Amino acid sequence: MFGEFGIYCDDRMIGQVNENTLFIKVTDAGAAVVRSSRTAPPYPGAKPAFVVDGADLDDEAYLSHLARVTADAVPLPKKRR
Repeated sequence: MFGEFGIYCDDRMIGQVNENTLFIKVTDAGAAVVRSSRTAPPYPGAKPAFVVDGADLDDEAYLSHLARVTADAVPLPKKRR
């Protein structure tokens, strides 16, 4: 449906991994933290997301911080009846 793997933080979907590439949802808070402002859609028809690659994938502190600020900016999913 949306790719290979969904990335969640605190019950919020913050990104996905498609074709060995990490995509993180674009948020204003994330834009202030992300090192590369390169964006691309994770799959055809999707909204663009930040592309995280290279040495940034090995920086645990950076990835944790980016995940946290993105999760804080993404609303919780609506509860189903």
